[in-house]
Amino acid sequence: MRQVSAEDENDLTDVTVDETIFDDAKEAAIKIFPITVAGELNLAIGGTTYPFKDILKKHGFGFHNIVNDQPLQLWLRVEPEAQPDMDADDLEALFDEYGFEVERYEGVEGSDDEDA
Repeated sequence: MRQVSAEDENDLTDVTVDETIFDDAKEAAIKIFPITVAGELNLAIGGTTYPFKDILKKHGFGFHNIVNDQPLQLWLRVEPEAQPDMDADDLEALFDEYGFEVERYEGVEGSDDEDA
């Protein structure tokens, strides 16, 4: 390892780290779920996604601050009919590999009374 000087290894000898500064840190958690936007089925990803922004862009996701006229911050990708090169299972495995807590939802079912 390259050193600036022989004294470098002594620089942090008496330093105590205050771990309480991390108490209010943003949780490393991600949610994955289907959502219909403008009549099209989308895969939505929300939560602490910034570290994955380049990967999400590469796989067809776009970031939105407003979804269905609601203030939601989500990555969205219209779900193709053919199998995408990176599907929800692959994304979940990637997030999990980096230690992110992943919650996956299958969507919200409508009420049977709506058809009546």
